[in-house]
Amino acid sequence: MLDSTRVIERGRLGRALIEAVSDRIVWGEEMTERAALSDEGFDVVVAADGIRSRTRAGWPGDPGIRFAGYHAWRGVTSRAVRPGAPGEMWGRGKRFGMAPLDDGRVYWFATVNGREEEPPPATCQAVRAAFGD
Repeated sequence: MLDSTRVIERGRLGRALIEAVSDRIVWGEEMTERAALSDEGFDVVVAADGIRSRTRAGWPGDPGIRFAGYHAWRGVTSRAVRPGAPGEMWGRGKRFGMAPLDDGRVYWFATVNGREEEPPPATCQAVRAAFGD
């Protein structure tokens, strides 16, 4: 059990990590096979090329991607709000969660169960329709 939770916005985390090791980052190199890295002596390789990552797909043992049975929306509020405690709420085939960021904004996510071939629209109206009750 955790005594506390810390949440950091993805962009801020990325900037902090880059600042910490900026003199040792190799940018723009395409690495699609693990063998290509063996002589370089890297401690860490970050494959930041998206969900259909060619880098990850070329890594030994990659299971690939699969549909998990639900669709998700996520976002960060544009201004500070008072959401109360961080957490997650579950309903019939739905989940909604939120976590405050240190600047007062809130990271949130919402999921609805569904079929892979029938994703809901990526709109605020779709989130309101699913969770507005």
